[in-house]
Amino acid sequence: MRPSSALLLVAALGWASVSRPPVDLGTGAGSRRIPRPAGGIPTFTRDIAPILFQQCATCHRPGGSAPFSLLTYADARDRAVLIAAATAARRMPPWLPDPDYVPFAAERRLTSEQLALIQGWAAGGAPEGEAADLPPAPTFPDGWQLGRPDLVVALPDYQAPAHQTDIYRNLVAPIPLTEERFVSGVELRFDRGGAVHHARLMVDTTSSSRAKDAEDAEPGFPGMDPGGMGVRTNAQIPDGFFVGWTPGKVPTRGPEDMAWLLRPGTDLVLQVHLPPRADPEVVRPQVGLYFASRPPARIPSLIMFNWKMMDIPPGKRDYVVTDSFALPVDVEALSVYPHAHYLATVMEAWARLPDGTRRGLLRIPRWDFNWQDAYQYAQPISLPTGSVITMRYVYDNSAANPRNPNRPPRRVTYGPNSTDEMGDLIVQVVARTPRDRRTLERSLAWKYQSQDEVWFAEREVALGNLLALRGEYDSALAHLGTALNNRSDARVHAALASALAASGDFTQALAHARIALQLEPHEPYALAVLALVVAQHPDPAIRNPRQALDLLARAEGGARNGDAETLAAIASGLAAAGSRRRATQFWQQAVSAAERTGNDALVDALQGRLAQYRAPHP
Repeated sequence: MRPSSALLLVAALGWASVSRPPVDLGTGAGSRRIPRPAGGIPTFTRDIAPILFQQCATCHRPGGSAPFSLLTYADARDRAVLIAAATAARRMPPWLPDPDYVPFAAERRLTSEQLALIQGWAAGGAPEGEAADLPPAPTFPDGWQLGRPDLVVALPDYQAPAHQTDIYRNLVAPIPLTEERFVSGVELRFDRGGAVHHARLMVDTTSSSRAKDAEDAEPGFPGMDPGGMGVRTNAQIPDGFFVGWTPGKVPTRGPEDMAWLLRPGTDLVLQVHLPPRADPEVVRPQVGLYFASRPPARIPSLIMFNWKMMDIPPGKRDYVVTDSFALPVDVEALSVYPHAHYLATVMEAWARLPDGTRRGLLRIPRWDFNWQDAYQYAQPISLPTGSVITMRYVYDNSAANPRNPNRPPRRVTYGPNSTDEMGDLIVQVVARTPRDRRTLERSLAWKYQSQDEVWFAEREVALGNLLALRGEYDSALAHLGTALNNRSDARVHAALASALAASGDFTQALAHARIALQLEPHEPYALAVLALVVAQHPDPAIRNPRQALDLLARAEGGARNGDAETLAAIASGLAAAGSRRRATQFWQQAVSAAERTGNDALVDALQGRLAQYRAPHP
């Protein structure tokens, strides 16, 4: 994981002298007014060292993930002003959740009193204090932080080249087991972790990941979603657990009564995310596994929100993604893991209980892609049957967003690269009984399947429409047919009908247009496509321009400020019905709608059609 901007600032300006004039460190952006401490100037040995040892030394130590150590007075003295500024602005220690929304275990967050001590120390010249006041410096194991693992699996070394785009590499290694074991703890280590932004661990009980690994000479195989449509392996996250790594993350062992099953013949699949990097580096990962002494009494489940249908226009400052799930059984929420990229700003998750009570699950007021983590609740949160869990993420795709990786801003959709976007939330819960867990897992499987079908179908429809506008009808029909095989809804049938009519197959076009209207009688896109078909049908008994105009009037009424595809369908229908001037107007509106979304490929295709309509008509 790359350091935050505050950490980079401290590293770059580590020479700063504490003799500079005192500054007000409590009024910067993102900070609260911190009162000055009473009782004289704080000292390093008495007041500051205990804070640094407890909250900072995990990363800021020799061999830690931070670029410098803070274990000695000399380490801290030369950076006193910048330490005070970074902590007052709440950039350090890196802790994203709002502590007033819901309490988490092991919060890396300073109290107001601790912040005041740091500010007073820096403003007062950063005195050392009495040696007798200095507490013992923390010690850290040279090897595994959780102690000697029961089993160590070394993944293949990966030579990370210098690269300008994100790399997702899935490294595969067999697990040398002869009997079933239950895993209660995992520790991930990288001998050289500077190239790795984050990692996640998966398991594959088949040979599919091994086979994918063998397709090229490099260790592992590429791809962010090994179980997805583009890669198709059987790698899955461990049942009920999300196992990940970020620099500075402290590994923990779970309770003995909760663990995940590891069978002989299973392969570990470790996915490492390597952001753009100017220099090559070798990544050497190891996985330490800690086994439970007995089978688990409880098996958790993961409720995963994975919103893929995002399409963020350039300049949009408050693009919102929401998703919900109603619990079919009673559960206790144990932890939460949020994920997005650079455009996300605010993250919220809550549960609405059947009695109307709202229980907070997560609030991050200022998301930072470089400091993502998983968060365990201080106490499990009870959620009864019928509670609705909701996530709400806000994205800023404007030039005012200092983290926007695109200058100038461009259209951003769902994707694996850090210049794309994601909207993920994983809530770990445990049901009361094995039967309840099975009920929950069935309900979740239906949710995931339905959402994936919608996303995949919409993606294929968008591509099919684009190809049809370009006149590439065979390719368009292939993509639209794939969409129909995954989801038979009104928009898919209407898009297929439009492409069929453009290719000359009016019999099938009319059939699909009618099915679309049967499914959604008031859908403007379906109305416009049926109008297009009946306006130019070669059979005089079916061709009816007047009926087409009636259908188009209904479509226009429901398509004000509509999407580009619907406006283009209305334009095509108007042209087929003989209203060429109004068709040109709607083509112009379609181009404007596409421009607002930043979809350059669709803009080009629509402008090509608009040029045809503007050309002199013989």
